[in-house]
Amino acid sequence: MDAVMDNEWKDLEARVAELDALAAQAKTADEHATVSARRRFLLIALDSEGLLDAAQAPEVRERLERLGLPVLQGYHASAMELLRYYGSIQRRRYIPGASSRPILGGPVSLDWFRRPDHTPGTYNPFAWLGCCENIFVDTRHPEADGFGEIFMRVDGAMAHLAWRRDDGVTANLIFGRHFR
Repeated sequence: MDAVMDNEWKDLEARVAELDALAAQAKTADEHATVSARRRFLLIALDSEGLLDAAQAPEVRERLERLGLPVLQGYHASAMELLRYYGSIQRRRYIPGASSRPILGGPVSLDWFRRPDHTPGTYNPFAWLGCCENIFVDTRHPEADGFGEIFMRVDGAMAHLAWRRDDGVTANLIFGRHFR
């Protein structure tokens, strides 16, 4: 049984790596839509395999290391960091009354933590994400758009936020840069 499950995770690793490559090359709206649809199903698969569940984190982490699955390790680590953020005091400072969110259907993409950190020096990473999420949730995201950008001033400098619909429905913040 373990060998079958290990093979399923190896297959999932290959599918996620393929999705990352497709996403990096997507240029047209149709290509982005294809990536979005595939991402949705892969995120559901990651969730059903326990990779997005904090309660299973120690076992999942050990298994991913044992199997040598670096892409899934990155997704899992990002998921655990996102869950930490959702429960953080920094988030509640920017979004009063914020409660913990599930990864699927939440306002922040796993890719926020998979991408290079763009936290300005005046913020800690969770505070910067809280600031960006606060701006993001107050901004309209046209239903027809699968992705978009927001430009605005934050602390006297330009900020660039990018979003997409990871699950094909919910707008998810994927990065925020601050330009001084």
